[in-house]
Amino acid sequence: MLEELLPLLDGLREELYKHENVALKPGESFEWRAPSDGWLTFVMGVCNQKYTVISHDIWVKEVMFSPFTAKLYGFTQANTTNVYCAQYDETNNIYVLIYAPRPPKFFRKDNYIKITAPRADPLTNTPITQPTVGSLYVEAILITDYAKFRESLKSIFK
Repeated sequence: MLEELLPLLDGLREELYKHENVALKPGESFEWRAPSDGWLTFVMGVCNQKYTVISHDIWVKEVMFSPFTAKLYGFTQANTTNVYCAQYDETNNIYVLIYAPRPPKFFRKDNYIKITAPRADPLTNTPITQPTVGSLYVEAILITDYAKFRESLKSIFK
């Protein structure tokens, strides 16, 4: 698998994107958009509202999770293939979703990971009026120089 060769290749850079403590009105969102092709190694979304949606288009179709749905579906244990809810604290309103694919998940330039504040409680349809505070952390390996990357890849297989 190509992911095993990444430490040997040139033209790559590891990047950590942090967008912390963003106050969102109901329905507002913020996102990380991939600046180039690369591999996703870690994503963590932290929020104070269990219905906050974290979505991405790295798989074939857009995928959406909230801490509430992750817990509802039983995604509460660390795993390497799917999003899971690492913290679900209704007393202190702290909710954490994590995606840590192994091997790293390939993505294309302009793929996104987005946090969206909920407009209403999905169970009662009661409007949510309090701001949602969210943080997003994305760790990725980016291809920064395609020519160097291709040449170093070719040199491994000579």
